[in-house]
Amino acid sequence: MNFCTQCGTRLEHGWVYCGNCGVLLHKDGIVDNLRQKREMKAISSNDVEEESYFNKGIANSLPKTGSKGNKNVVKGIVVLAIVSLFLIFINLPKEMSEAEYAEYVIDFMVNQEKAFSDFHAGADEKGLYGGEWTEEFHQLEESAEQLQQYIEKSHEQLQNIKPPEGFQTDHEEMLQVSSAYETAATNLVSYIETGDIEQRELMHENQGKAYEFFNNTTFSTPEYEDQLMDKYSEVME
Repeated sequence: MNFCTQCGTRLEHGWVYCGNCGVLLHKDGIVDNLRQKREMKAISSNDVEEESYFNKGIANSLPKTGSKGNKNVVKGIVVLAIVSLFLIFINLPKEMSEAEYAEYVIDFMVNQEKAFSDFHAGADEKGLYGGEWTEEFHQLEESAEQLQQYIEKSHEQLQNIKPPEGFQTDHEEMLQVSSAYETAATNLVSYIETGDIEQRELMHENQGKAYEFFNNTTFSTPEYEDQLMDKYSEVME
């Protein structure tokens, strides 16, 4: 004797459906409802597992942006900031001693004059510069431009010098000296290129201004006179 496992109704032989609840019966009259439930549950469980596995795979493929990643980013920024500050610090000009600064200024002054002197000597050797300007003066353009570049570079270097305490006023005067030489070099290039006599006169005038500014510094006093003359003798030989 068989009974419906869904509602417990006694089943008659040959029933395809339960006469009470209508559940589908097998041809032998035995309801396999429990098996159906188990199969449905297993299918549902498999679907859930597959979905879970799929989602887990997606999660693993995505970049992790948790707190650990954020900490690493912060650490990287801090390290970069420290390195940047260190590079700035080591590139800052260091304050010179009085002896170092005096030597630098005297070398600077003598070398500026030597640069102009060497140019004039080269022009004289070619039989140029002393007389009236001619087209042949264009031969000196390259030398004049090299002189100008040297003077400009020297000015940039002087700007980056950090003078010792008590020499700030002298340094400002030396910057005026350097600017006057820089302008004189520009005048020279213009004269060589165009033959404008006024530019040659301005060159000499600006060289004179450079001396005037230098005479306002401590380094034009008798205290440094011997050192200055010795350097002139050494370089101008």
